[in-house]
Amino acid sequence: MKKWVCGVPKTTGMNKTMMKNSIKPSVTGTRSGYVIRFTCPECHHENAIIINMPKSYYKESRDGTCGKCRKHFNVLTPGQH
Repeated sequence: MKKWVCGVPKTTGMNKTMMKNSIKPSVTGTRSGYVIRFTCPECHHENAIIINMPKSYYKESRDGTCGKCRKHFNVLTPGQH
């Protein structure tokens, strides 16, 4: 279906390509203060996630990305005692 916008036909209802919802591999991280550290299993690079909000400190998992190879991971953190 074409729609006229400012004298130029514009196509509406186009099929949009969506990104695949891939499952991220899980990595266990260690908690030290407000920093969570994890090692990338692909390139063995040590990464750190700095927590700047106290509420997110108590989450048990968060999304992380390797700074070297840019792979995405689900970083699991140990619970509070």
